[in-house]
Amino acid sequence: MLGPYFGLESFPRVSFRDLQDRLISFVVMKIRNGEFTERRLARVLGVSQPQLHNVLKGARPLKPEFADCIFRYFEIGVVDLLSQAELSARLEEQQAEQAQFWLGALPAGEGALVPRKPSLQRGVVTSPWLRRLAS
Repeated sequence: MLGPYFGLESFPRVSFRDLQDRLISFVVMKIRNGEFTERRLARVLGVSQPQLHNVLKGARPLKPEFADCIFRYFEIGVVDLLSQAELSARLEEQQAEQAQFWLGALPAGEGALVPRKPSLQRGVVTSPWLRRLAS
């Protein structure tokens, strides 16, 4: 085996459902740590205690408005629900995509980038859409 069994590429991207689950886990952790009771948190968020309880145990879905209310109260955002490894992996992917786009590079072989060669003849337009603009 060449590398670790579980690498960043082993895990799928974070889905909306994953973020919902992480937000619910965050709230459950706050309650279990004794920072809040369900009753007090429900009162602060402006919902009933049974509604909060049912959302936390999964009997009711977490509505976007309720999730926004939790985000505002705890002063967190979606990025706070992601791990450092997930953020750095996604950042590396975006940087590689931007490099390919802005540098005009094409992927070649084992992750190496080969720059495109510009046309050496002046006045010769090779792209069909550039031809239309030039005429």
